[in-house]
Amino acid sequence: MAELPLAAVDRVIRKAGADRVSESASVRLSKVLEKKALEIASEATKARLRVLELPHRSFLYLLIA
Repeated sequence: MAELPLAAVDRVIRKAGADRVSESASVRLSKVLEKKALEIASEATKARLRVLELPHRSFLYLLIA
């Protein structure tokens, strides 16, 4: 994984109120955030594929609703 820069994760932790942040804390949070991001992206992809499988008129009804 390791897609999120640790410096960015460190800043997020500090913005949450931490005075000091260990590298291991940044690494652990990075792994959690990446896992959650992959879950969200996967769900978004599945939803998009479901919409593409709908008949044309059904898609228009979704836009109106």
